[in-house]
Amino acid sequence: MKRRFCTALTVIAVGIFPLCAITAEKLPGTIFAFEDSSCGAWARSSEDKFTRETYLFWLRGFVSGYNYESETWQVPFHSMPDNDTLTIFVDKSCREHPLWPFFEAAFELIKEIRIKK
Repeated sequence: MKRRFCTALTVIAVGIFPLCAITAEKLPGTIFAFEDSSCGAWARSSEDKFTRETYLFWLRGFVSGYNYESETWQVPFHSMPDNDTLTIFVDKSCREHPLWPFFEAAFELIKEIRIKK
């Protein structure tokens, strides 16, 4: 039941939050994220449980996409942090790099917890 509820929230969120393509010079390609993917938007999401969970679902999906794309390097299931730890990780990344988009934390996380197969 909880999984269905979370899936439904994610589907609704995709309809609510317009997606846009964000290209950064140092990234290998286009990242599809939220209209406002700034660390400021991440920080404001702490006041709205629904929005914060949507960001966290997106981050987990991004890491899953990384696993799909990379056969050599993988983030093992047991290595993915819980939501509280993931929140702390993104908060730290945004404090250290306030002008980065929040999803840069996903790249940092992947580099920290991936393993070579």
